[in-house]
Amino acid sequence: MKKKDRRDGSSSRVQGTYSGHQRGFGFLVLQGGGEDLFVPPRHEGPALDGDTVIAERRGDGTAKGREGLERSRLLLSGTCMGRGAFFPDAQHVPKVLDVEGKANKGDKVLVSTWPEKLRIRRVIGRAGDPAVEDTAVLAELEISPGFPRDALAQAAKLKEPGPAQFRGRLDLREATTVVTVDPVSSRDFDDAISLEHGGRGWRLGVHIADVSHYVRPGSAIDREARKRGTSVYLPNRVIPMLPEKLSDDLCSLREGVDRLAVSVLMQYDNRGELLETTFARSVIRSDRRFSYERASRVMDRKVKEAGGVGELLLNMARLARILKRKRPSLDVPREEIDLVFNGQGDVVDIRPTSQDAAHGVIEEFMLAANREVARLMLARGRPALFRHHPEPTEMSSVWEALRQLGAAAGKERSLRRAVGRAVSSGHGPAVSAAMLRCMPKAVYTTGNASHFNLGFEAYTHFTSPIRRYADLSVHGTLCELLRRTRGPLKRTPEGQVPDPVHDTALEDLARHVTARAAGAGRAESRIRRRRVLEFLLRLGNVPTRGQITMVVDRGLLVDLPEYGTSGFLSVEMLPGEDYRAEQGVLSGKRRSYRLGEDLSVCIHRIDPSSSKLDLSLGPRF
Repeated sequence: MKKKDRRDGSSSRVQGTYSGHQRGFGFLVLQGGGEDLFVPPRHEGPALDGDTVIAERRGDGTAKGREGLERSRLLLSGTCMGRGAFFPDAQHVPKVLDVEGKANKGDKVLVSTWPEKLRIRRVIGRAGDPAVEDTAVLAELEISPGFPRDALAQAAKLKEPGPAQFRGRLDLREATTVVTVDPVSSRDFDDAISLEHGGRGWRLGVHIADVSHYVRPGSAIDREARKRGTSVYLPNRVIPMLPEKLSDDLCSLREGVDRLAVSVLMQYDNRGELLETTFARSVIRSDRRFSYERASRVMDRKVKEAGGVGELLLNMARLARILKRKRPSLDVPREEIDLVFNGQGDVVDIRPTSQDAAHGVIEEFMLAANREVARLMLARGRPALFRHHPEPTEMSSVWEALRQLGAAAGKERSLRRAVGRAVSSGHGPAVSAAMLRCMPKAVYTTGNASHFNLGFEAYTHFTSPIRRYADLSVHGTLCELLRRTRGPLKRTPEGQVPDPVHDTALEDLARHVTARAAGAGRAESRIRRRRVLEFLLRLGNVPTRGQITMVVDRGLLVDLPEYGTSGFLSVEMLPGEDYRAEQGVLSGKRRSYRLGEDLSVCIHRIDPSSSKLDLSLGPRF
């Protein structure tokens, strides 16, 4: 596949990115914007999921791949089928490919896709072994669990901070009450909150571990962190971006321990209007560590917490509600699940993730801090990595889905209101799927600071420097600015924020960390889905509720909120015959099925290795 920059002037030929589906069909996301084109099975040509291609636009609104321009995946893991045949693990590449190289039938192999022919790079082990399967996913995405010796040696030499390190920092150890709120199983606490409420309003403090103090640019730890780009959160293990000495010790804001931090102190009036923000290198001491569950019970007034800490948690919930009402974001809640493992590493239960009050409160405060740091970078003309979510160029498919769901009647123009209406009526999975198909991916860049989904004119990632290199980069930029000013910086809200300052070197880093974050996301979702499918395979044919999230001629894509995954209900499993899909409805002679409709379904067939989950209709509920 040759890398080119080509724009064909013919109206029937278009350039875009091919997005494959595990059922063999796909969509062409057009380079110049516009509604995605459906690519029927076996019409993708040489394209693999994520590739940039030239395609032929057909009169029926579909597309057929003609020429590949650029591969998105340089490596693929999969199973050798014998005689030069290779079946990829990636669920969006559901076809047997020709491959060169030596391997036995049933071997799990790593294959290179560039420059032209696919070639076996190495044999990982026997397919089907859970450890081999996990290793294959990580190898494809070039994710290494172990750290190089020089990074570990450098981390081992780092020492606890003392008076010399505290000098020149804003000392908040006695000035305010600070708490951390994290999952009960967490060992790294990289963010803490303080909040004071008085006659002038609210003073919210978001305190983030000062990782950049220990990770100096160009050091062994920095080189490895940059290479990794992000921590990877697998269902029953974490592959950290930083050595444990940093993530679980020196940069963990543990209760009662003095720690270096970078603080964003936001002053709001009683209505939640921002008056002033102070940025400072600080030293803090966490007064209490709370789990999300415990903090939520206090915030919901189900239990009482004695002293000032209890009042602090109640005030946190009050301010978060005020800030959320003012935030113009598109909120599409998604049912999330937790996997429960036994001692052998098998999933023995799937439980819904607790949607408690504390999660929302902490998220609201992190969003506020990220936004303020982005605004400061722009106001000071500093090149920095921003988290940019582009505005979609074409939303007609989302509006059509909202109309089909009865959430956008007449001249409704507010997408936020229509989405909220759909969610309130129980159609969250359907509208979420429609929006995901339409929305461009968020990226890191120096060239644009806006975030469409959040409705922010400026946004960055600042609050997780332990697990994201983009945040660590932003910390470095902010701390350099604070060192130059020799003390805290203050910023008052202004009207129009300046345009970002482009930086070539930082833009290269932006592309790298964007790719690493996307790779980590693929690894996490693939391994999680396989574990869920293995659990369902053992569970058997148990009925569950599902919601139709996509309608095609071949059947229905159904979201299964109880298990945090989706499956396909083929027309062959439906009563009657002669089904036809049109405008969100699959119509047959005896029955029709609509987008957003809830169904009772059962597991018909599962293949964890290819990530396929086929459904059948279940008993009526």
